[in-house]
Amino acid sequence: MHPEWRGAAIRQLVGPQRYFHLRCLGNINYKSDGPIVLDNPNGAVWTLHWILVERPAILLCGCHDHADCHRTVAAAWLAERLGGELVAGVEHLG
Repeated sequence: MHPEWRGAAIRQLVGPQRYFHLRCLGNINYKSDGPIVLDNPNGAVWTLHWILVERPAILLCGCHDHADCHRTVAAAWLAERLGGELVAGVEHLG
């Protein structure tokens, strides 16, 4: 993992009030070749709801390809759960 993507570096860059580590959106199979299974996405819904009411959110991870990334699964799940009002679209930033 790149050191500039670690929590402390991101908090320093964007400020501690704007960075949230939501473990519940992590892939419980990240160490194996198993399918992507989010840890507990329901645990992130209300936190992300209130963030998205105020501003856009960015989901970060260290995967090399967004096509095989839990971030894509999490974004789709959140868009479906929170609806178009809060999640107007998902954009992958390479």
